[in-house]
Amino acid sequence: MLLGRLQNATVIMHEENAEIPGLIAAGEADVMITDTFEAVRYVHMNPALAAPLADKPFTVINKAALMQQGDQPWLNYVNFVLEELEADGTLPQLREKYLR
Repeated sequence: MLLGRLQNATVIMHEENAEIPGLIAAGEADVMITDTFEAVRYVHMNPALAAPLADKPFTVINKAALMQQGDQPWLNYVNFVLEELEADGTLPQLREKYLR
């Protein structure tokens, strides 16, 4: 676990992730460990922030979609659309445009 590697750090957990980038920009916190998509988004929103490891994440995790359980036809459709967008290059283009 990543927190186990931060033995000399003071780890502060926040209920609202959206508060943390402001604390970092103000010098009230040093680092936020979060997913790549969120880090890149915060950098685009605030030039006082940086995400130097965005292209070298600690782990590789695909994003998920939250939907009502038991709606198999909808799940099948969403999965199909995502696979098509990945296969035709749309998702990679969007990642490059908005997340790099």
